[in-house]
Amino acid sequence: MKYNNGFKLAMLLVMAAFFVIPANIGLAQPEYAKWGQAAVNEVKSEYPDYELKDYSYDGKVVISDEREQFTFTMTLEKNGESQKVKAYVLTNPQTEEQIEVSLEEIE
Repeated sequence: MKYNNGFKLAMLLVMAAFFVIPANIGLAQPEYAKWGQAAVNEVKSEYPDYELKDYSYDGKVVISDEREQFTFTMTLEKNGESQKVKAYVLTNPQTEEQIEVSLEEIE
């Protein structure tokens, strides 16, 4: 059976829809995901010999229209010893830019 070019194009578009549409469903990430990655990068930079074992998002504090702080707790491990670190990511929600990442060791 021969198909004309219009039919082939229509079938190609239908097949593409099955691959593209489901791939986009679920891609929406929580607001803090971008800043969590910034926190992880900073922790890995400051603690290069440690392995990241656990990560939690502790919440967001709105400081002003131009400043928000996202807080994360990370558990690191090195030679069987555990270290907890709080990461504070200060951002500008107007520009969606990172201002600063600071770390604090906790018990």
